[in-house]
Amino acid sequence: MKTGAWQGTALRAALILWATSLFLSVACEQKNQSECQTDSDCPLGEACLNDQCFSGKQEEVDAGTSEKEDGGETNSDEFQTPADEEQTTVEGEEIVQADWGSGSGQAGRVEREEGNSEGPMSFALGADAKVYLLDQSNERVLVFADHNLVASIAIPGSTFDDIDVDGSGRILLLDRLVGKKVVLLNADGSLQGEAGLAGSGIPETGGVSAVFFHADGAWVEYDSRYLVRVAGPDGKPDLERPVVSGRFSRDGSTLLSASLMGEFTFNLQSLPVASATGGISTEVLFELPVVNLSLLASDELDRVFLGAHLIREDVQEPFDVLEERIEIVVLGNDLVTEQNRISLPVATTDLELFRSLRVAANGDIYLLAFDDTGVSVRRYGS
Repeated sequence: MKTGAWQGTALRAALILWATSLFLSVACEQKNQSECQTDSDCPLGEACLNDQCFSGKQEEVDAGTSEKEDGGETNSDEFQTPADEEQTTVEGEEIVQADWGSGSGQAGRVEREEGNSEGPMSFALGADAKVYLLDQSNERVLVFADHNLVASIAIPGSTFDDIDVDGSGRILLLDRLVGKKVVLLNADGSLQGEAGLAGSGIPETGGVSAVFFHADGAWVEYDSRYLVRVAGPDGKPDLERPVVSGRFSRDGSTLLSASLMGEFTFNLQSLPVASATGGISTEVLFELPVVNLSLLASDELDRVFLGAHLIREDVQEPFDVLEERIEIVVLGNDLVTEQNRISLPVATTDLELFRSLRVAANGDIYLLAFDDTGVSVRRYGS
């Protein structure tokens, strides 16, 4: 072969290799930016966020989209897995203890052969660190302060699921399945108003997942995804029934939402109420598979609390539970700075419980739990 022909062949081969390399590089980059539905659709080390493969860095996003705002900043802090974080297991302080029963200071339970047995379904935190225990089977709310029972307030029925309390001591009750309504009581227990659940924004009343007091009225959460205002501040029905996505933060300035991505990861978002854009989104990763969202709240310092019920089961029948806990992640208001990760125990009975966790204004975490002897509420520092 002549020297010129050999050089031409070598040049063509080099060009082919260069083009192949360039094609593979572009294809790989496109794959990393591909659309996805679950984490398994993404390259190793990435997660599916807002239908796009995501490297784990926090970024500013529009509500409900994955596009960054023009001029928005992207935080370059790498997301840390739980293995990188220090996890705290705390004992907590018991501030409420009530034996099973119907007497003064006792809490009722209902044992059923068919259907769910139940104890107090929920509780709320009032002013001056008071705990309002929904003792619905005894048709009352028990109020505790400084470890002591200070009031017992009669309620109009035994089928309520959830409770919230405002700063003046008014009580908001949720009945999803029987009365299908919210009931607003004055601090002395007298009826102020009530409103039905069925209607715009609530396709099925059993799908309501919480009730909240807000400055402009009573809001109920549907399927842990969005809020519907069903009553005004006076407890009368709200005919407009506006809808917002997520939960209000403590000061009402932002909306918080969390959606499960795969088995181990939540996509957590914070969106300003006054703007449809400019939200913050990040991932929160857990070591064990997530059963459900247990807590989403904030405190007066704008810290965000995300809690999950975690279970690891044996891979072989009968699939025994090997590890189970409630894990709460405490984040700064930037949703990047993880300040703490707290492990709490789960209930040791099969009694149904609608809401077990609350966060006080100062960031203390309160846990409602049952055992064979009765009911307890414990307080944990964050």
